[in-house]
Amino acid sequence: YFDETGRSMGFEDMIDVPIDQYTNPMVITVPIPYSDKDDPTTYPKPDKYAVRLVLDNGKCLHKEQDCYHDSTFIMHYPKWIIEQRYGDVIGILNERHNGGYRWSAYQWYQGDTKLIGQTQPYLHIPSGLTLGAEYYVQLTREGETESIPTCPITIEQISVVPEYAPTMGYLSVTPTCVVPGHPFVSILSRKDGTYRISSSSGRLVSQGVFKADVTEVEVPSDPGMYIIQLWSYDTPEEPYRAMKIMVREQCENCATSF
Repeated sequence: YFDETGRSMGFEDMIDVPIDQYTNPMVITVPIPYSDKDDPTTYPKPDKYAVRLVLDNGKCLHKEQDCYHDSTFIMHYPKWIIEQRYGDVIGILNERHNGGYRWSAYQWYQGDTKLIGQTQPYLHIPSGLTLGAEYYVQLTREGETESIPTCPITIEQISVVPEYAPTMGYLSVTPTCVVPGHPFVSILSRKDGTYRISSSSGRLVSQGVFKADVTEVEVPSDPGMYIIQLWSYDTPEEPYRAMKIMVREQCENCATSF
């Protein structure tokens, strides 16, 4: 039985649910009231919902009697709000695509292991994510204190976008690792084009145009990972490219891609 809050989210009381006495632990499947799979706003609010579990063994027939247990049903965030973007990065969809949520705190996990220091809106493991491993993140919504986890995603093989100039040298960026004191990169291109710089959460940071040869552009000075997208439709061999840029306090060799 759900309380009023749970029922307002669309959860329905479930009567006469059979329990297999040989299953350990015993599992009860709760349908998710999700009305439109293409509209994230119809997904129930991830939260902790009060439930009452009542045993009916022929003697205890009513939830008002003593054979019940008050517990908490935890509704996780769906796994589709986090995405593996490269072989070493997992990002979180922004509020336009995640159902309208904004968060103030993050904590990433690999399986049951808490990843110490990984408290950003993205998870970046320079040595690469572990193939076949499960990752999830605990999220705290703005203005709240409770954290709710996402369902985990399993890491798949995804080729990392090359972070060096291709053989023909159509579109590239260098360096891909900078420090806050000099947050500038150079766009290398044979033709004119446009660029867009976004945060790892998808927020647009800046955009503009670049010229043939070398164009220096400024990136945010706040440490983190950013995505720079390049368009140059005058180069049909490579009209588009996306690359990662890291801004970090300490960088042993910031003239070299990693």
